[in-house]
Amino acid sequence: MPTKKTPAGRPSRAGSGAQAQQQSSTSTPRDQAIERMGPHLRAEFEQLARSESKIVKALARPETAQAFASDPVAALEGIGVTVPPIIKQRLNTAASAGAGTSPLAPVAFRMPDGAVITPKVTIRFTKGPKAG
Repeated sequence: MPTKKTPAGRPSRAGSGAQAQQQSSTSTPRDQAIERMGPHLRAEFEQLARSESKIVKALARPETAQAFASDPVAALEGIGVTVPPIIKQRLNTAASAGAGTSPLAPVAFRMPDGAVITPKVTIRFTKGPKAG
């Protein structure tokens, strides 16, 4: 690949950083996340994205939104959306592990070296609204 001199005088590959930066600034965060996935999972998310308008319309109803929060696979299938197998497996695993049961429950993260970290959040209000 040809090289060209950058303003700092260092050689760089033509079009490597500038094109990637320009491409990532024009795509949406969802597109960026999908680009990092494997080909099978990417295809499944693209299949699910075809039903996006139907999903959003159904989630506007409070009963559907509540059902989606507790069991997303059943809620999606209930509104007539076919959930691809890999996504279905991951949603079922997350639901059975208790993910999302309580936003106040502590969450533990397992590090690659085996250590378990549980963050503790402390919020302090230093000024409140003026009374009266």
